[in-house]
Amino acid sequence: MTTQRKAYRASILHSVADPKDVGIDESLTIRFEDRVLVVENGHVVDLGHADARY
Repeated sequence: MTTQRKAYRASILHSVADPKDVGIDESLTIRFEDRVLVVENGHVVDLGHADARY
């Protein structure tokens, strides 16, 4: 099986509820600035600060 890995550099938003149910301001609790999100075979395998990790 071939492993597919991709990295995305961006700001990451953490949502604790569906915005359509509680509103956008109530659904967001944490915003991570300048992060790298690593996805392998469709699953998140790593999240870290871009300068420190990559």
